[in-house]
Formats: sequence, structure tokens, C-alpha cells
Amino acid sequence: MSLRHVLLGLLSENPGHGYGLRKRIVHRLGHFRNINEGQLYTQLAKMEKEGLIEREVVVPEKGPARKQLHITPKGKQAFLDWLRSDQYEDDGVLYDFMQGYTFFSKVNFFQHLEPEEARDKVRSQISQMKDKKKAYEEILLQMERRNADPFRIRILTFGLKELENRIEWLADLEGDLVRQQKEAV
Repeated sequence: MSLRHVLLGLLSENPGHGYGLRKRIVHRLGHFRNINEGQLYTQLAKMEKEGLIEREVVVPEKGPARKQLHITPKGKQAFLDWLRSDQYEDDGVLYDFMQGYTFFSKVNFFQHLEPEEARDKVRSQISQMKDKKKAYEEILLQMERRNADPFRIRILTFGLKELENRIEWLADLEGDLVRQQKEAV
């Protein structure tokens, strides 16, 4: 996924400034949550130099002046070209699902824990996933009430299904741990 194209997409919807763009990225695209300000501002400066975006100094009635970023026609075309392309649509066969759920890193080493410790970790994850699912369901209701973009609603429903799968997988894992503990006795 390209930070450049995400920024162009966000700016095509609404102008913004660096800090606000970072917040919008994190809010809408969680996989960019680790982006730091250095990366963001370096990318914005590059895009401005290439003529994809431009800055306008806006002086509000109260508060300091802000540098508002706008997408240029050249930037809009670059964004649409990327959106229509097949770039970043096929990652090939990777274990990228492991990045999406960091708990897998610990599960890889459960053999170093006592069975009850591993089960406690799994139970804790089940509880966290159920809490997260409940929060997602509430967000979904809010989105539906305010007639949010149907594509964003569809993304959230994917997240809900993924959480349901995680909860089911964790329950199965807990069952495996119980069976292993019984067999060891």
C-alpha cells in the first residue's frame, strides 16, 4: 500500500494539513498507524515538489495560520491512475495474515509456557476480541444511522467477520490446549 496514494485519496476528498492527515490516516486505515511524522512530512514535501499537491496558507479568525494542503489536477490524475490500476492488489502467497494479528507471534512459542498459562493467554484474547466485536457492532450501527459510505460499511463488516473467525479460532485453540493437558496426565 502506498502512503503517497492514500494521501492523495484523502486530499481528493478534503483539503487538510499534516497533523490532520495523520489522524485521518490512522482513523480510516489502521495498517498505517505506525507512520511517523517524519515519513508523513517527507512524503508531503516530495509530493508538493512533484506538483501533486500544493500548500495554501490559511489565516483563521482565531489561532495561528495553517498550511492547508490541496490536491492538484496532476495529483488527482495520479490518484485515479493508481486507483484504476492493479498495483497493490495481489501480494502473492505471503503469511501477511500474521502481521494482522500480532498474538500469533506468541502462539508460535506456547510450548515454552505451562498449559494453564497458555490457556489464560487464549482466554484473555477471547475476551479482548469479544469486547472489540461489541465496539465494532456499535460503530456499525452509528454508521448505518448516519448513512455512511456503503463501501466503508462493507469494510467494517469484513472486520466483524474477521473478529468472529478469530474468536472461533481462539476457542478451538483453547480446546486443543485442554486436550493436550488431559493427554499429558
